Amino acid sequence: MTILLSITIILLTATGQIFLKKGALSHKSIFINYYVWTGYSIFLVVMGFSTLLMYSMPLKYFSAIMGINYPATVLLAGLILKEKINSNMLLASLVVAIGYIVFNL
Repeated sequence: MTILLSITIILLTATGQIFLKKGALSHKSIFINYYVWTGYSIFLVVMGFSTLLMYSMPLKYFSAIMGINYPATVLLAGLILKEKINSNMLLASLVVAIGYIVFNL
């Protein structure tokens, strides 16, 4: 259950960030922007799921798992938004993720 919830949180966080980026690119007002509202709604769901996950594991493990959000967001931005992903971006996000994992375990 905790592994499935962790994967769900990581994917939803990356998806929420993609929606916010699409909202920022649409040049509409924040009050009528579907992408912005969807992105923040996803973050509310993530907050609830994160609270559930923190009940079942120590905070240091939760923080280590959440470090995977960075590479997931870079990969989703490349897949969905068709952003160019170069080796420096991948390397930087992996270094951040590894740093999260090493310093929280």
